Amino acid sequence: PETANTLALSYEWHDPGQDDWHLKASAQYSRIEDYITGERIGSASMGRRAIYRFVNHDAEMFSLNLEGAKALGEWHGDWSLSGQIAYTRGRDRTTGENLYNIMPLNAKIALGHRAGNWTNAIELEAAAGKTRVAADRMESATSGYGLVNLRSSYQTGAVQVDFAVENLFDRDYALPL
Repeated sequence: PETANTLALSYEWHDPGQDDWHLKASAQYSRIEDYITGERIGSASMGRRAIYRFVNHDAEMFSLNLEGAKALGEWHGDWSLSGQIAYTRGRDRTTGENLYNIMPLNAKIALGHRAGNWTNAIELEAAAGKTRVAADRMESATSGYGLVNLRSSYQTGAVQVDFAVENLFDRDYALPL
């Protein structure tokens, strides 16, 4: 069985009333024994597909997350700004390779508005290019990207209806995961 020993630190700062602003920082380090991964044992389809078997290796992961929000005031409703940024690094300690399927540096920032039963937001989402890939797993590198999303919801009683337009400008991009 896979066993992980994890050290996690988290700290949150906020205004005394906890309604104007907050900032939270979290860091985590995990050392994993018998991490379940795949080891390449051959290929098929003229080398375009790899054949793997499950193996256990030792691994380590590190992550850092920052998130925050700030109330901006009232003007035809309540305005707020929120954001988060996340970074994760994973390494197979047995082979020295990068771990498979790890998200690169990514961030979101949103300008929100609430008036009556309506909540609306414009969100900017970005990810750095994925260059640390698991080559032995034939993982593809991806380019960085930035997207704009619009979100809206209407709530009355126990019923909430959500609307969203993601990738507003129809930008072509590859998800890192």
